[in-house]
Formats: sequence, C-alpha cells, structure tokens
Amino acid sequence: DMALDPTRQEVGEELKRATGGRGVDVVVETSGNYEALNHAFRGLAFGGNVAYVGWSKECKGGLDFGEVAHFTIPNLIFARACSDPNRDHPRWSFARIMDTCWRMLAEGRFNCEDILQPVVPFSESAEAYKEFVELHPERSVKLGVRFD
Repeated sequence: DMALDPTRQEVGEELKRATGGRGVDVVVETSGNYEALNHAFRGLAFGGNVAYVGWSKECKGGLDFGEVAHFTIPNLIFARACSDPNRDHPRWSFARIMDTCWRMLAEGRFNCEDILQPVVPFSESAEAYKEFVELHPERSVKLGVRFD
C-alpha cells in the first residue's frame, strides 16, 4: 500500500518501480486532479483498475488517453458511493459502505493523515474552501474540517 504525491514525483514510474515494472492492479484516485489521473493510468498493470473517487471540474484538455489507453487497456470506474443507488446497489447499500469503511479505518487499514491536509476549524472552513478547493486545488488532496 502506498500514498504518493503527484506534485513531487512521477507517480506512474514509482508504482511501476515498486512492482518490478508490472504496475499495480488498482489505483484509488481521490484528488479529482486530471494530472493525477494520468499518473494513475501510467502506473497500472495491464487491464488494471482506476477507482476514481475525486470530484473533478470540467476537463478542458490534459487527459492523455493515447499510448496508455491502447497498450495498458485500463478500466476507469467512477466510484460514487455517497448515496443510493450506487454502482453496486442493492448489494452494497450506503449503510453497508459506511459500516465497512469505519471498520477498516478503526482497524488501521487506511492511513489518511497525509491525504487530509490542511485540517481547519469550522470557523475558517469557508475561506479554506475557497483557497484550497476553488483557487489552488493543487495544494491539497482533501480539505479537512474540525468541529471543535
């Protein structure tokens, strides 16, 4: 398991290096950044899956479906699980997804500390949203809000 920063490294190359050149079976892309999606495609094994969780703005170019798409043949799965019906409903209801995710977090199976940055108090959330989501999304993967 790895968490990589596409602003500091070529994630596709790092994923290939970590797997002896094969690539990974699954990438979960949470940022909604199109360049991060390009990195994810480049790091996949043949026929691998990208679970795209992030909420993207309109794409005005920048996605590279050339060589990667034709030689890797990736599967792009849009993973919207915030309400029913989701892709796997009724087998996976919103309640089952929430229960499973909370259990996995409690078991330490996910480390989200480096993904949620910055974490701001609720009183600063409107300004932080404008700064890190609207104006400079490249500076934050996910904005956290603390309700003290």
